[in-house]
Amino acid sequence: TRQPIFVQLLHAAFKVSECSWLNAGQRFNVENCIRTLSDV
Repeated sequence: TRQPIFVQLLHAAFKVSECSWLNAGQRFNVENCIRTLSDV
């Protein structure tokens, strides 16, 4: 049941990585957050 949520997280991560206004630090924090959520 977690698969759709995980897919949504991946799509969100991709969109975030495409945002030029995010600097490397913010992107790193977002990726860490997504990894943490996916590990729960």
